[in-house]
Amino acid sequence: EQYLEDAQVTQLDYNQELFVIMRRYDLIDEQEVFSGFVKEFSSKMGSFTQRGNRQLQERLNREISTLRKDFRAIFWSDMEHDDDHLYEAMKKASAWYQVAYGKGHSGHQPNLISFPWVMSDLLCKIKVLSDRQEI
Repeated sequence: EQYLEDAQVTQLDYNQELFVIMRRYDLIDEQEVFSGFVKEFSSKMGSFTQRGNRQLQERLNREISTLRKDFRAIFWSDMEHDDDHLYEAMKKASAWYQVAYGKGHSGHQPNLISFPWVMSDLLCKIKVLSDRQEI
């Protein structure tokens, strides 16, 4: 609970930035954005050639990579990134997961699910440790 309020604010910021990217490419499917494969770019994006679509996909991938990198930096901005702070980092990552998937989800925007996966390494660590019942 310690990190939930901050997670909600950060998720809103993340979702807004993701929406901007999705609107720029006229995309409505978050899965297309993160899979690295857009079936068809809008005609307003300009190119129908295979090369043009590949360039658009590469540009989109760079923007998504930057988004993830920026929000990883936000995640670590208030704590040390070392083993001594791993438990706190996992609690914070768990809060990010809870706001995206839990009952505390904000109904103001469509439920985007990629937000907590910015910290996929920590979410996977939580899963491994919980399977071993070490947390």
